[in-house]
Amino acid sequence: MELHYADAYTMASFLSPLNTRTDGYGGSAEDRLRLPLEVYQRVRAEVGSDFALGCRFLTEECIDGGGSLVDSTGFSRAFAGAGVDFLSLSRGGKFEDAAQPKVGEAAYPYTGPSGYECMPSYYSDARGPFGRNVAPARSIRQILRAQGLETPIVVSGGVHNFEQSESLLASGAADIVGLARQALADPDWFCQGPSRPRRAGQSVPLYELLRGARSAPPRSDLRTLGSGTAR
Repeated sequence: MELHYADAYTMASFLSPLNTRTDGYGGSAEDRLRLPLEVYQRVRAEVGSDFALGCRFLTEECIDGGGSLVDSTGFSRAFAGAGVDFLSLSRGGKFEDAAQPKVGEAAYPYTGPSGYECMPSYYSDARGPFGRNVAPARSIRQILRAQGLETPIVVSGGVHNFEQSESLLASGAADIVGLARQALADPDWFCQGPSRPRRAGQSVPLYELLRGARSAPPRSDLRTLGSGTAR
């Protein structure tokens, strides 16, 4: 189970430095952490100690005045110390810099610069869309390990292929790689990579999922690139 403390969701707003509540749940980093930790502790009490329970939060909010790597490193230590079983790291995806919605429509938090950082598309800047969350995830993992905390780190955001995934694990950037759109494009993709051979000799379709601005891309975003043989 993963508690969603990231992106434009409620708990992310509590963790943000932009949370200026004066009731003990805003202001200082300690007070901004209070509700997320209380929620974690309540859920843990229900599921027990032998149930995998992690949380997802932002390495950086990517908005003016928003949370930085300094904040997320502190949150990482607090969550790990509380006994969270894994830390799943995202970035951006905020309402504060979302595009102005059309009349009658709701604001969508993945339409501004922070939304791009959360779900980068092929239409990118010079840095490119892939692996934009790797450096902060690596930093958080290194700091936790240096302090004797072994909580697994999940990195996500623009992870595109098996080679990139394996390199992130081999280089110590993370312990787990999170992928979404490729799984939507081809649910069997995870069984077809070079390091996980299965269905040997079978011809399998190869897909590329064009990264779009929305989490549920239209069918036209799936493009068949051909077919290959699983090895």
